[in-house]
Amino acid sequence: MEATLSSKAAELVRQQLDRLSHLRGVGPEPLVYYQWADETSNILYEALGPDHPATRAFVRAVGERGRTPYQRGVADNMSLGIYGPWGILARLNRGEAALRELLGLPPVEPQPTTHPHVTP
Repeated sequence: MEATLSSKAAELVRQQLDRLSHLRGVGPEPLVYYQWADETSNILYEALGPDHPATRAFVRAVGERGRTPYQRGVADNMSLGIYGPWGILARLNRGEAALRELLGLPPVEPQPTTHPHVTP
């Protein structure tokens, strides 16, 4: 995805990427996740605009509702689960992929999104 970021905006996006290991390490805690997603979205809104494909890709990656109306997630202010395809870990993986693509970085292997003590 071709996008022109100022050096300052690119540095801010890199800082948000650097925060991912901490986010994953704290549980991830839903409040901390929401703060990260909101801060990153705001960086992209200011740097590229809300209608830029890279901004939309990131917002979709971290803010898309669950697959059913009962898995409300972000838009309806319901706390998200950690595991599964609509959980915070999967959202972090999708958000990371969108940011890495924006910066022209190679993709990385997604982190596991299933509970470590439950076999799928």
